[in-house]
Amino acid sequence: MAESAEDTGQSVSFSLDPGCRSAAGVQRCEAVDHVLGVSGAGPTLRAMTEDELMTALRASVGQRDFAPPATHEAVAEAEEACGYSLPPLLARLLTQVANGDFGPRSGVAGVRGHEWRSTGFFEDMTEWAQAAADDPEWGRRRWCLPLVQWGCAIATMIDCRDPAGPLWGWDPNLCCLDHALFPLDQCLAQMLEESLDADYPEPFYAGYFADLRNTGGCEPLVWKNGRIAAGRE
Repeated sequence: MAESAEDTGQSVSFSLDPGCRSAAGVQRCEAVDHVLGVSGAGPTLRAMTEDELMTALRASVGQRDFAPPATHEAVAEAEEACGYSLPPLLARLLTQVANGDFGPRSGVAGVRGHEWRSTGFFEDMTEWAQAAADDPEWGRRRWCLPLVQWGCAIATMIDCRDPAGPLWGWDPNLCCLDHALFPLDQCLAQMLEESLDADYPEPFYAGYFADLRNTGGCEPLVWKNGRIAAGRE
């Protein structure tokens, strides 16, 4: 397995490219700005506090129903299954906002009590962690829990070893499974803040497949701020 798929303990610095990229995104940003009391020439993303992000996530969903919040016992069960504490922001969102469903596309996965809306790939993060414990490959990466299921077995994963919740991508449709797991150079808070004004016609971000076509060879992709960067390592 290549280094990108190993337990590397990698730590990275993050930054977020601001801006609304669609008419729907502008409307969502305006709703969020109204809640947060932000004024200006136009809606933009900024570094939010956890409280602001939680308020904004509630405001951004419009008419979409949230799942009920998870119990603390359900979070503890997921943590026992994976062997790590969930990143504090994720645990707080699951127990105080909703047990999943907020964030990109149809929303992030929850813990026990959450039924994943999309494909039934698995019921929740707890079920995944329990199944991974018996898998020879995923058993050594139980710290890596699926967070967003994009379809075609593509997923965004969250790293529970780091309280900031660094994100990894999983795409087994690439050249080989050795390079199917890769760090996204983005953390949970950044992905969620970006999701407030972004549309997701493709996995990870709009333009993912076009960027894939512009890369070649079977080498680890280089990601920067949640997007494929020019060139490879």
